[in-house]
Parts: sequence; structure tokens; C-alpha cells
Amino acid sequence: MPFSVERLTDAPIILVTLTGSVDADTIAQADLQVIRLLGEYPVNTALIFDTTQATSSFKQILEILQSTSRRNARNTAKMPFVVLPAFVGTDLMVKLYVDAARQQQFGGQQLPLFTSRADGIAAMTVAVANLSEHQPNT
Repeated sequence: MPFSVERLTDAPIILVTLTGSVDADTIAQADLQVIRLLGEYPVNTALIFDTTQATSSFKQILEILQSTSRRNARNTAKMPFVVLPAFVGTDLMVKLYVDAARQQQFGGQQLPLFTSRADGIAAMTVAVANLSEHQPNT
């Protein structure tokens, strides 16, 4: 399987590690596992996609953007908590994805991009803690 999904035990973070060639179907399968984990522990959560070992073509990135923007709008509308997505990677295609996701046609979402997993986990742990402080009822 070109991905693994795990909930970190010491922080409200779900880590999706992508490896090899990644396409829209791969992301859809990973999203199903993420949704299952969110259902088991429904609290404000950071969702980090580690792409340091993944590759995608330009065409695959466009297909991922189209499918995830529709799916994310549908899924987040149902959630009584916040999911903060972020990415780890340095590949040009992940940078393209993050930049394109800011465009309105792909959801207009600001996605943090980190160069290391440790930096991503540290920053997103703080982001979720800050979010929880400002939303005590979640």
C-alpha cells in the first residue's frame, strides 16, 4: 500500500505517510482511513500528509486537487470539530498542490508546508492547542 495512516499517541495529530507514486485513488483510500480515525476520537485534530517519499506527476496533482476539493467540502461540513491539514515535503509537485489549493476553485485553503516531519508535528501540535483554547466547546 503506498500510504500509512496513524494517530499519534502524544498529540491530536493524524499522520498520513505517502510513498511511491500517489494519485487521486490513493488519496481517496487514505481519506477513508482518516475519517475512520476521526470518528473514533472526534476532537480538533491536525492532519499531516508526509510526502517526502512520494512522487506525483502534474496530471496526478491536478486530479488530486479536483477530487479532494469536492470531498473535503462535503466531509468538513459534517464535522463538529476542526481538522487542520498540513504537508511535509520538498518536491515541486507538493509545492504545486499547496499553492494551487489556495485558489478558490480548489477550496481556497491555506495549507502549511514543512520541510521535515518533526517541524510539522511541532508546529501543528501548537496550532491545535491554540485552536482548542479559542474553541472550548469542541
